[in-house]
Amino acid sequence: MSGTTNGCTSTLVNAEVIVNPLPTINLGADTILQQGSTVTLSANNGLDLSYLWSNGAITADISVAAMGTYSVTVTNSAACTASDEIVVTIISSTQQAIAQVNIVVAPNPTQTEIRITCTGASMESLHLMDPLGKSILHENLSKKDGEFYKLQLENLPAGTYFVRILGNDFSRTIPVVKY
Repeated sequence: MSGTTNGCTSTLVNAEVIVNPLPTINLGADTILQQGSTVTLSANNGLDLSYLWSNGAITADISVAAMGTYSVTVTNSAACTASDEIVVTIISSTQQAIAQVNIVVAPNPTQTEIRITCTGASMESLHLMDPLGKSILHENLSKKDGEFYKLQLENLPAGTYFVRILGNDFSRTIPVVKY
């Protein structure tokens, strides 16, 4: 179809536009590994895709043992791309340090008070939390190894509470039942 106005000609052209769908990719939630472990990251979603990982790999799956952020870009046959990334965190074992700290909360269950004794480390602070994790009390302590701290609970309603004890190299949360 064309038309002329004031000596100018205009032509209308019909065109068909094809919109290709984007590929989808989901590497999942960030991952935490123990030191010395490996995890397989997979970008394979069953479609005919090509892959390019941040480490240069071009396979659907990669195996990683190092901490870092890994990303992949997938491309489908229509040259459409999508990307995702995942953070891999490596932790080292802290079991030995935790095993050296012993915390005794007694009596538990209790009606009025508890005595908290920490051996193997000093207590620096204490948090008392309700069953929903809301802080009820925070105390800065200076209790040396083996000293006790008395916590009054008589004004609280019956229920389960959580005492979080923090030291220089540790943190421990212990449930306490008040009846």
